Amino acid sequence: MKSKKNKNYNTIADLAKELGVSIDTVRRYIKKGMLPRPRRVFFGTVGVAVFNEKYISDARRKLKGWRKTGAPISNIRV
Repeated sequence: MKSKKNKNYNTIADLAKELGVSIDTVRRYIKKGMLPRPRRVFFGTVGVAVFNEKYISDARRKLKGWRKTGAPISNIRV
């Protein structure tokens, strides 16, 4: 899923939209180790997390699996 601007990377907002969760939720999953730390690209001195297609499909698969358990995702430990 590339964003409408035809860029070669996906931002955390793109990932959140694809997963149907908020940006804060994606950040929480990364912080808790439920999703791997993303690659960062630097634009000058500003680092931006970027997500490739494989990362997005893996994240979608994991989230689907977590939801299938029926347990609140907040209870999942890795």
